Order: sequence, then C-alpha cells, then structure tokens
Amino acid sequence: MKKLIQELSQREKVLLYTLLCFLILVGGWFFVVTTTIDSYNSACMEYEEAVTKKADKDRTLQNYLLAPDALAVKKESYTKIVDKYNPILKNEKVDKLITTAILSQGLKPVSLEITTPDNSATNTTNTAGASAQTDIVSNESIKQVNVNVTLNGSFEKITKLISHLGSLKGVSVSNLQYTEGGSATGSNVSMTIIVYMIKK
Repeated sequence: MKKLIQELSQREKVLLYTLLCFLILVGGWFFVVTTTIDSYNSACMEYEEAVTKKADKDRTLQNYLLAPDALAVKKESYTKIVDKYNPILKNEKVDKLITTAILSQGLKPVSLEITTPDNSATNTTNTAGASAQTDIVSNESIKQVNVNVTLNGSFEKITKLISHLGSLKGVSVSNLQYTEGGSATGSNVSMTIIVYMIKK
C-alpha cells in the first residue's frame, strides 16, 4: 500500500486527499443531518402530544367551569320532576288524602282497601267509617299506591270527583266501574285511584 502511494504522482495524491476529505465531510454531514432529523421528528411528536394534552385539559377545564350551570339545570329539572309526585306517605296519609278528596265533592265513600308492602290486606277504619286497603308496588325511589274505592253518589258528583282527582299532584284514576242507581240511592262506582310517591 505504501509502495503504491509512493508511485502516485503529486496530482493524484492531491486528488486522493481531496476525495478523502470530501468523503469525511459528506459522512460527517450525513451523520449530523440524520441526527438532526431524528431530533426534529422526536420534537414534533412531543409537540403533538403536548397539543393533544393541552386540548384535553382545556376541555376538562371548560367542563369544570360549566359544571355549576349544568348542576343548576339538573337540579331545576329534578325539582320539576319531583314536584309532580307526593312525598312517601304512610297508609293513614294516603287514606286521608283520598277520603278528603271524595268528601270534598259531596260523595260518600263506601270502602277503601289498603294493602301493606308485603301485599297482606289490613283493614282499617277511616274518618268516614269505611274500611281501607291499599296495594303498594315498591321501587327504589318511587312508590305507586293503588287505592281501590267504592263510592255512592250522583253521576255529576262522580264526574266532578274524577276531574278533581286528576288535578291533584301525583294522582290518577283507573279501572272505573259504574252502576247507575235510582234517584234516592244514587249511582255506585268502583275505581282504582293511583297515588304516585317519590323519596324527596
């Protein structure tokens, strides 16, 4: 190798050294550029991750800032829903609610039936001297109480009672059976009055 180099002319030696320097320069430049490109790509990825995290944090912050308004809307909606129902009432209170509604329309309650939550019938005497029984269907927060009622009175008064019950909070009428009677005795009606209650 040494002998081969000695045999080269001065011009060839200069060209060889120039080529060697060029190769060193290009190799160094390529190494630097490759490292820089890798660093740039890594920095771009970190930037994109940072932008994504910032967007997530901005959304979280926005949700946090809007939380009081959202809570107020939900509370208002909940209050409107709850206000449509009665609070949880004991059998005596249900008895009083329905009996008062019936008497207010000038009708005479013949009987009401109240069933305890285990569906066993219990007979009680209400203020009008009638026995009472209520079928209670339990839910976690809502209870539906079915009050089976037998009434005696005129058709007009019974119609007014149905309208009055429909205007009460959390009360509706179902399963109505009407038997027309004479002018002296009045008509007989059997109906189920549903009372909806909710835990407040």
